[in-house]
Amino acid sequence: MQEAAGAVLHKVSELAAHAAGASGRAANASMMVEGELMSVLKKPMGPFSGQELTDSRLPGPLPDPYAHEPPRPSTLNLCTDCPYTAEPDPSALLAAGCVTPNELHYVRNHMPAPVLRSGSYSLTIDGPGVHSSSSSSSSSSSSSSSVGSVLLSLGDLQNRFQQHSVLATLQCAGNRRNDMRRFKEVKGGP
Repeated sequence: MQEAAGAVLHKVSELAAHAAGASGRAANASMMVEGELMSVLKKPMGPFSGQELTDSRLPGPLPDPYAHEPPRPSTLNLCTDCPYTAEPDPSALLAAGCVTPNELHYVRNHMPAPVLRSGSYSLTIDGPGVHSSSSSSSSSSSSSSSVGSVLLSLGDLQNRFQQHSVLATLQCAGNRRNDMRRFKEVKGGP
């Protein structure tokens, strides 16, 4: 039984490593999976020999999900590489004034950056009050409670609408996490 449990643990750790990218990037994911799996394995299980794991259904090595990450600014202090998280030096923020320039904006990713292909990417917006792009805006019969749908391509999103600049405040939920840890342990990365 312990041998089968070890085989399961090894296979799950291997899958976690593939899911998180190249080896070394999966340490946290693998440790979390191992901890969860060990709590399950301590409970009685039905007959299981471990042979079930020898016939892998995986087509081969999975691609690295972080292989297509965009270039990253050198103006930020790197916290983690995969997923990418970085933050500006506090002195650079103070020198920048009241509005943070884009190149100093913090980055907090929880997964790889999505790869958008302009030919195949689309966004569908549907729900009450959405007017189908084929309907006339001057139609008096449409009501705000009607359900409609609009399909937009990546080109539509980039070119069809007027751009606006908005001054807004955005704060990462993990701000001052290290300060909070002096009082009580809190979850989250650096």
